[in-house]
Amino acid sequence: RLLVDDIVRAVRRMKVGDAGQPASAPNVVAINISFCVHGVFFDGLASPLARCLGWLSVEYGVVFVVSAGNCLEPLEVDHFEDDAAFAAADDLTRTDAILNAVRQHQLHQVLLSPAESVNALTVGALHWDQLGAPSALGASFDPLPAGVLPSIISRIGHGINRSIKPDILAPGGKLRVTLLPTARPAAINRAGRASRFGGLLVAGPINDGIGAQTGWSGATSGATALTTRALHLVHDALEAAYGDQFTGLNSHHRALLLKTLALHRAMWPVSEEERIERIFGQGQDRHYQKKRADIARLFGFGVLDTDATASCAFSRATGWGVGSLLPDQGQSFRMPLPESLIGQREHRTLTATVCWLSPVLPGRATYRTTKLRIDEGEVGFEPMLAGLGAKLSSHQNDGRHTQRGTVLHRRWEGQRACEFDDGDEIELKVSRIGDDPEETGAAALFAVALSLEAGGDLPIYDQVLQHIDVEIRPRVRPQVRV
Repeated sequence: RLLVDDIVRAVRRMKVGDAGQPASAPNVVAINISFCVHGVFFDGLASPLARCLGWLSVEYGVVFVVSAGNCLEPLEVDHFEDDAAFAAADDLTRTDAILNAVRQHQLHQVLLSPAESVNALTVGALHWDQLGAPSALGASFDPLPAGVLPSIISRIGHGINRSIKPDILAPGGKLRVTLLPTARPAAINRAGRASRFGGLLVAGPINDGIGAQTGWSGATSGATALTTRALHLVHDALEAAYGDQFTGLNSHHRALLLKTLALHRAMWPVSEEERIERIFGQGQDRHYQKKRADIARLFGFGVLDTDATASCAFSRATGWGVGSLLPDQGQSFRMPLPESLIGQREHRTLTATVCWLSPVLPGRATYRTTKLRIDEGEVGFEPMLAGLGAKLSSHQNDGRHTQRGTVLHRRWEGQRACEFDDGDEIELKVSRIGDDPEETGAAALFAVALSLEAGGDLPIYDQVLQHIDVEIRPRVRPQVRV
């Protein structure tokens, strides 16, 4: 039996039924895949399983939440001559040395199939948990005791056509490592198991007479599960707030909306940008795009923020919408500007995220067939940004890099006094361009999220909401539909 065939049959049974049986779960729009195919490394071409997931997403309207894969081979850390030097190093020295070792071996830490799938939400592991174990504990060590960084076990990008992969990072636990005693220079064993000193507490097997147990997990499998849980929370919030307005959407739009909102609050840890540029650049005077690409290889679009993903805040309003575009078409989305911002110098941020499903053409260099863009150069957009006192944030991916996949994620920020009139709006235009000539011209389905937030105690949410004609159930404060 082929794994690809089994997955196709499983999804078909869920969505439309198979072998004369009715669909078992037709409303499912998110599917977790916390495994990769051992030994099938991404080499620039999509693997059979990645192509399968890309096709299933378009065919049945689902988002696959896929782990980036784990790298369990030993890692040589040539900064240290031996075990004693490694064990004696302070936290900053050890962190920089191991991050440099990851840089040197990054070609051996590429994604595993099907993490490169163009329509999937690919998840890497963040080296983070709340256990608070010491950086050195007996014979085990925290490999990255200083900073907020990807796990050294988590595989890194890029994806097809140098697109941004993994898409997002979620906590995978501070997995500990041990030293290989005979290695010179020092080398660490990355294949250590998660434990109560570094990992995620998860449900375990049910033992006779004892009942349900708990265990420990880590790295990308746990991170992918946490990301899937975040999608569940977003779905629950939207269903509670909008009822049929949300659940009545087709599967494709619901799946895209969950993916869009999960990515919408993702951001790089700003504190780590200088460290990554210094270590991965090794003193070279490199182009801005290259520096941004190094960070994207590790962090994708950023770190998952589960709380902000599923809710708004007093000083933040998030609008969402869905649409479809034929070739060379565009669609505009508008959000009212809150009058409380006029004349204010509080720091404010405007964030836009667009996700779409693209049919694929295996064997073609571009692979995906549908390309969307946010029209940042549209007449009227720059004056609107100037009125908000905002400009393009430097703490994000390069704009041209984001256009290589099926996610657009842009952020503008500033602190100059806002100068706009009461009743003005933000207008965001999404356009479809540059389709592959072999594409049939079918409508491209997409979802968009647009946020405006400000520091201080400004009633952004309430003032945006009062200008939008949409029914929201009052018991929650959810996303505001544009």
